[in-house]
Amino acid sequence: MATGRFDLNTYSLTCCGIVTKMGAGVKSFAVGDSVCGMAPGNFGNFVRTSAVSVQKFDTNERSDQIASLPVSYITAVYSLMHLARLQKGEKVLIQSATSALGMALIRIARHLGGDIYVTVGSPRKADVLVQQFGIPRDHILASRDHDTWRQLRDAGGIDVILSSSSGEHMQESWRCVAPMGRFIEMGRLDVINRGKLAMEVFERNATFSSFDIGLMHQQKPEFIGR
Repeated sequence: MATGRFDLNTYSLTCCGIVTKMGAGVKSFAVGDSVCGMAPGNFGNFVRTSAVSVQKFDTNERSDQIASLPVSYITAVYSLMHLARLQKGEKVLIQSATSALGMALIRIARHLGGDIYVTVGSPRKADVLVQQFGIPRDHILASRDHDTWRQLRDAGGIDVILSSSSGEHMQESWRCVAPMGRFIEMGRLDVINRGKLAMEVFERNATFSSFDIGLMHQQKPEFIGR
């Protein structure tokens, strides 16, 4: 929020805890269940949210880690399975790959059989991806190097790009979309600031998508629940 890169009227999106009370129509949970899910704007010891917005989790898991999972994995599943419809063998580029969202995207992309490329901001982060995820060194690109985008264009582009960048970097990565490629914009800063888009890329039959999971939760909570 302090950097202007996060736009939300509430201070929280997710939570985890123990069910203490339920509405009369709730049949899927019991008092004492450990749950995590979405409850925008509910900082506090007690949170009230709809049953469709939460899921049970294994009590052996750490609650502070579980609380960060819903938004990351909902975003990853929606991006790769619903919007991009990533197919086995397709090239997929994940920006800011060592973030919570980036690691969720890596796991879902690997599950779908994607050929994973990533961008990172430092050699230390590159080492994390090699050691923890087995990403080949030649699939790890420098996020701030303009040669990165030239190399991707020269190699024929990327089928699916999952973008968390903004401004010039977002525009450069958009131009790297392969024919019939899908660009999923998740940073939202250019959307909020009413940025412009290079329209000639659409001549390749490319697709551009952008979404806000918090807003989707308000619009279609049952969909997000699924």
